[in-house]
Amino acid sequence: GTTRTTVLSFGQDYLRRDNQGAWVLQSQFNFGLDLLDATINPEPIPDGRFFSWNGQVQRIHQLTPKQLLIVQGNIQLSPDNLLGSQRFTIGGGQTLRGYRQGARSGDNGWRLSVEDRITLIQGQPGISLLQVAPFVDLGMVWNNPSNPDQIANEHFLAGLGTGIIYSPIEDLTLRLDFTLPLIDLSDRSTNIQDDGFYFSINYNL
Repeated sequence: GTTRTTVLSFGQDYLRRDNQGAWVLQSQFNFGLDLLDATINPEPIPDGRFFSWNGQVQRIHQLTPKQLLIVQGNIQLSPDNLLGSQRFTIGGGQTLRGYRQGARSGDNGWRLSVEDRITLIQGQPGISLLQVAPFVDLGMVWNNPSNPDQIANEHFLAGLGTGIIYSPIEDLTLRLDFTLPLIDLSDRSTNIQDDGFYFSINYNL
C-alpha cells in the first residue's frame, strides 16, 4: 500500500585535502514526524515516526601518477522499525555491485567499497582516457528484533569485479562494470544486474 513520511534531516559535511588526496566525512540525522498525514501504525508495525542516523566516509588517495585508490564506507543505524523508503539498501550499480537494485534492505546496515583506478591510456595532462578499475564491494543489513518484516536469508553480500572507464572527451565518462557475486541469493532473478553487468554514462554540464 501507499505510505507517507514527513522527514526533518540535519546534515554535517567535512572535507580535508592533502598532498595525496582528500578525506570526505558526512553525517545526517533523520527524524520522522507525525505531520502532514504521515503514515501511523500500531506498534511494532513500521510507520512514519522514527529516528535514523546515516554516516559516510570516503578517502581518495593518489598512489602513483597513474593509480588512484578510492575507499568509501556507509552506515545507517536506527532504533526504530522503518518503512521501506527509509531502510538501508544494498544491491545495484550505485550501492553494491553483483546484485540487482535493492536486493536487500533493513533498518540498519553498512557498506564498504574499495576501488583501484589504474590509467592505461593518458589523454590530456591530468586526464585519463582509459582506465581499468578492479574493486570489491561488501555490505550487510539487518532489522531490529521487533520488526515484523523479515529479511531474506542472505543478510551479507559481497562482490568482486572490474570496471572499464573511458573518457573520450572532457566531462564525458562511459563505464562498464562486470562483477562476480560472492554470495548466492536464494531469490536470484533473471535481471541482468544479478548477472553482474552495469553500464553507465555520465556527462558533467
